Amino acid sequence: MPEKKVQRIEKIQFANMGYKAVGIYARVSTCQPSQLHSTAMQVSALTHQVYRLPYWSLADIYMDFASGVGVDNRSEFQRMINDCVNGKIELVLTKSISRFGRDTVDGLSAIRELKAHGVEVYFDLEELHSFQPDFELYYSVYAAVAQSERESNHDNLAISIQHKIKDGTSKLYSRPCYGYKLDRNGEFVIVQEEAEV
Repeated sequence: MPEKKVQRIEKIQFANMGYKAVGIYARVSTCQPSQLHSTAMQVSALTHQVYRLPYWSLADIYMDFASGVGVDNRSEFQRMINDCVNGKIELVLTKSISRFGRDTVDGLSAIRELKAHGVEVYFDLEELHSFQPDFELYYSVYAAVAQSERESNHDNLAISIQHKIKDGTSKLYSRPCYGYKLDRNGEFVIVQEEAEV
């Protein structure tokens, strides 16, 4: 019987497997109930990862309810960066590149700043960490794909709305505005008290 050869593929390891103070970053775009559920799931999954490893300690959780475009409107992101710079956090866990931020340049700038302070960032969905070789290339590719998907979804939604408006099936224009209400037949009727305003 011929001898079997097994090639072992090493799992990507973190730069230093010793003790780490870990921060979790989660972000959603709005405070809608479905988005709040998404935030809870992100935090729960990442917290579970932290507590599975005895040499990791959860230092803090950072949650933003804001667009991922830009970093100025994300106060928790800014707090996380400050905590990393001040030595409170050694590793940041986040669900994915799109949760970390939607702008590739802002994301890379933040990661470079964190790396300069010895802080690693791990993206769970992509299984990508900022200390691995060629990180910036991988990050840029993943971010470009995510941005392309967002733009495609946005374009598809806009086209769908336009078609519904053209064929008269859109509910966009059938909602009553201030000064009007819908009668039993679904027709607009003036509300006199509001019409005066």
